[in-house]
Amino acid sequence: MKEVIANKDEHVVRFIHEVSPYMSNVGRGKLKYTYILEPFFSSVIGFEVFDGKLCIGVPEHLYMIMKEMRFFGAAYIPHHNALFFMVDFGTSAGSSHPLAFRIHLRKERVALLENFVFAHIVRMGEDKVFEMNSRRDVFKIPLRKEYRLSWEDY
Repeated sequence: MKEVIANKDEHVVRFIHEVSPYMSNVGRGKLKYTYILEPFFSSVIGFEVFDGKLCIGVPEHLYMIMKEMRFFGAAYIPHHNALFFMVDFGTSAGSSHPLAFRIHLRKERVALLENFVFAHIVRMGEDKVFEMNSRRDVFKIPLRKEYRLSWEDY
């Protein structure tokens, strides 16, 4: 019997398709594995500390895609105004490499991230309210402090 491993790359492609209107500097610059999302995109993401947990609210249509992706985690660089969602993406040769999606954050919010080890990605409804009561509405990813874009060296 031959085992088949589910290919999660299709979810990354779907995510790229959904956020592509918010991308800037696509195809230009020195960044090979980082997609930069315009500051406007950060307005659709909610941040809240709930019961001592960092919650990142994501609109429902993006959440449904994100929960199926292979996440390495979220990363931030102290004193920089960005949060990076790092995901695994394969190639036709069978190898894989990380991709990062850069989301603009105010430096004050980045400073808040230093107090947490995990980020809880939470489904956010049309009313911009999210709850952590249901396991199908939240998943947890590691939150890493970086000092450079290490995935670019991959």
